[in-house]
Amino acid sequence: MSKKKSDILTIKNLKILMAAENHNNNRIYGLIFVSAFFDGIFTGAYIRTGIDASPSGIGIQIIDAISKILPSGNEPLVEFLKILIFIIPWIVTAILILIAQDRRIGLIIWGIIFVFMLLLVGFY
Repeated sequence: MSKKKSDILTIKNLKILMAAENHNNNRIYGLIFVSAFFDGIFTGAYIRTGIDASPSGIGIQIIDAISKILPSGNEPLVEFLKILIFIIPWIVTAILILIAQDRRIGLIIWGIIFVFMLLLVGFY
């Protein structure tokens, strides 16, 4: 049984596609690592100082400042925006873990790095 030239090209293309998929998955694991790294740092700093310096914490402080100059009656909108700004980083992290090839590895990477940075910054 001989292989046709088109079959060999198809196998080469499949190998290239598989390598590209693995490369993209490594990028996703890297994004999960970075997300956990900064989540751990900001959470540890919040535990240690009581000041939320994360991007979402700064956004919530800005909304608080703006809400003081808005007329009354906008409290539900302000609270909704605060909740939305607080939840967005966690949703992005969850999406990254869900699109990873192996979700368990993504969750383990996130958990280990988050706890390590939390302990390093918050309690060291």
